[in-house]
Order: sequence, then structure tokens, then C-alpha cells
Amino acid sequence: MSRRSRHGSHGSTIADFRKYLKANVNDSNLHWRDFKMASDLRKFSKLQEYDMLCCYKVHTQALSNEEHLHKRRDLIQHRINIRNIRRDFRTILYNYVESMDISLDTTWEQFKSKIIAEESYSELLDANESPKELFYDVVDNIYQDYVSQKKKVSEAIKLSDFDFDDSTTKEELQEFCSVGLIDNPKFFEMIYEDLLEKYKKKNKKRFKKLEKLVNKVLKKVQINNNDELLAHLKTIPGVVKYYKDDEELKIILDNRSKISKKRN
Repeated sequence: MSRRSRHGSHGSTIADFRKYLKANVNDSNLHWRDFKMASDLRKFSKLQEYDMLCCYKVHTQALSNEEHLHKRRDLIQHRINIRNIRRDFRTILYNYVESMDISLDTTWEQFKSKIIAEESYSELLDANESPKELFYDVVDNIYQDYVSQKKKVSEAIKLSDFDFDDSTTKEELQEFCSVGLIDNPKFFEMIYEDLLEKYKKKNKKRFKKLEKLVNKVLKKVQINNNDELLAHLKTIPGVVKYYKDDEELKIILDNRSKISKKRN
């Protein structure tokens, strides 16, 4: 047999062996030794074992690459499905936000019964996702929105002539905010209460500073007449800084007088 003929015969046998591998080997993890023991390779006896092993490695590597590609495609599709399920569930939650069934003080335990029958709720559980976590993500977004709108109102008050104090009514603040400061009307009541609480704390702190300063001044003066004391206190820069009106100074003087009488 000529050299060319032998080469053609060898190539044909290699091609047949590759077809055999393709038809019989579907596991990329199958060891070459196990494959040889389980297969009848007598018809490929013309091939050296090295040639068969090389073909086998190429085939199993191709199988491994294909398996990896399928796994990657499946993973990508799984992530897409999860993202769509989460999106659908969030859409439902925000519908409940619009209907005011979800607010900042709503808990998962209070709300769960309203959504448990939704298909996306079951799909999330099947995908090992947490509906509760998504619920609190939405509540947190509501809170961030609330904080943003409260900040807008606070900054607008600072830049305006509007004086907010404990005498300010809801109607007055609502009129001030009517220029579009609050996008979500549900937040108005909470913003009013927060601003009022903040003012009271700030005012209490200011009054304590004023009281401390007045008592310090009174230890250095010998004036018994309250009217004269008031007039004197209003000339002191530190008192003027924390001073709001005569009524506050009268309260401080009365408290001091009561304490003095108890001691005597």
C-alpha cells in the first residue's frame, strides 16, 4: 500500500472514531480509562492509542465547553426571570402605595395578607426570593422620598419670610407649601408634625440657655424691681441673642423668685 493510501486510510479511521465518540460519549467527565473498558474499540485497531486519546480529549473538551455555555445561558435566563418577577412584584407594591395601603408605618405583618394571593408572590418564593425584603425596600424608598420633601420644605422656610413656630397652624403651612413644595400630599401631616417637634426641641434648648444666662447675670446685680430687672437684662448682648419676648424673662424671674421663697 502506498504512503498516500495509508495516510488516507488513517484519516478515514480518525474520522470514523470521531463519529463514534460523538454518538457514544455525552459526558465530559468520563475518564479515558473508563471509556476504553466500556467500549468495543477493535474496529479502530489500526489507530494508535495516542491518536485515539487525542481525539477523545478534543471531544470531551468540546462537550465541556458546550455544557459551560448551556449553564451560562441558563444562568442568564434565570437572572432575567428573577428580575422580571421582582419588577412585577414591585409594581404591585407601588400600586398599594398609591392607594395608601402602604405607608411609612406599615409593617410586613400588617400588609402580607393583602398580597399573598398574587402570582408574583408565589413566584418569588419559588425562586427563593424574599417578598418581605422587597416590601421593606419600597417602604425605604417612601422614607427617602419623604426625607427629600421635608428637606425642601425646611430649606424653603429658611429662605423665606415665613416664621414657623409652635403657633403655626397646619393650614398656614399648607398654604406656604401650595407652590408645589410637597409632591406627595400624604407627607404633609408628617412634615408638619416633624417641623413642630423640631421647633419645640430647639426652642426648649434656647430657653435653657437663656435661663442659665439670666441667672448668671442676676447673681451679679442688686436690683429688686422686676421692671428694672427686665430693662437691665435687655441691654445685655448675650440675653438679647436668646431672648424672644418679655414673657419668657418674666417666667424666669418668677421661677427664680419661687425658688428663693422656698429656701427662705
